[in-house]
Amino acid sequence: MNSDTNIKKMTKHIATWLGLLVTNPSLCLERLKIYLGWFRALLLKSPGKRRLKGVAFEFDFSLSPFLKAMYFDWYECDVINFMKSTLKPGDTFIDIGANIGYITAIGASLVGKTGEVHSFEPAPPYFQRLKKLSKMNPDYKIIINQCALGGRRTGSRFNYEQGKFWGQSNSA
Repeated sequence: MNSDTNIKKMTKHIATWLGLLVTNPSLCLERLKIYLGWFRALLLKSPGKRRLKGVAFEFDFSLSPFLKAMYFDWYECDVINFMKSTLKPGDTFIDIGANIGYITAIGASLVGKTGEVHSFEPAPPYFQRLKKLSKMNPDYKIIINQCALGGRRTGSRFNYEQGKFWGQSNSA
């Protein structure tokens, strides 16, 4: 591409933004806030707190690359959209294999302060994060359980290796 083409593209982007600023300033500012948030999150390497519709959640980007997807609301979109279409204030939500509690936090934001969230996570480090999530949100009924769930009653040995348990959602 030559410099004239780049200048035309930049001019078009600037014109679009200025048009949006004039016709819908609140939308323009909202988009700008999102872009700045993305830029900030890409640079962050330390934990950052954010509220998910009232529920405080800590994003520690050192844990996994999935945390940035969670921060941008790109993680488990189909599951979360289903939750949004199904859960309402006062409901009970169960998160099996809650990991660090992102889906738990989304569930709490949807069932609200009158609902309940029951989270199950056997891995000690992730359970500690669930404890922290519950303490950061005392107005929400987040009940945490350090155990695994299965289809039958039995005992099992749980082998945990740090950093090995980043799977997809196991919520129900």
